[in-house]
Parts: sequence; C-alpha cells; structure tokens
Amino acid sequence: MPCCLRRPWLRRPKALTDVYAACDAAWAAVTPAWQTEMIDLFGNEQTKMAVMTFNTSHTYEHYGNIVTYLRLKGIVPPSSAGL
Repeated sequence: MPCCLRRPWLRRPKALTDVYAACDAAWAAVTPAWQTEMIDLFGNEQTKMAVMTFNTSHTYEHYGNIVTYLRLKGIVPPSSAGL
C-alpha cells in the first residue's frame, strides 16, 4: 500500500500540485532574452530574470522559516532527513 494511503496527511493537496505546475510553466518559458527584458517589480524596473531570481530566493526564505518551526516542534525536515 502506498505511503500516502496509510498516512493521508502526506497526500499533496491539489492546490500545491497546481502551484508546482504554474512554477514549472514559468521556468519553462525562460529565454535568454529575459536577461535584458525589463519589467516593473514593486515600482522598480528589473530584468525578467532578476524577478525570477528574487522569487526563488524569497521562496527559500519562507522554506527557512518552515524548517525553523518544524525543528522547534522536534520534527526533522524531509530535506534534512537521513543526513
């Protein structure tokens, strides 16, 4: 029996699956031109690639917060398990 059937809390919610699909589509759309194409980000002109880089680093910041809370509760984050 698959793990997610024995432990239903491990099932990935549809919303999370949809977010992964949206991120995959965004990164699949990246072209070399994104290094120079400018767009507005919070009132500042940035290259499209800079915006994607900002988004990635921002995601890592949130992940760091989640890891802190998990460790405070005595849970080893999946990315650290077995290390």
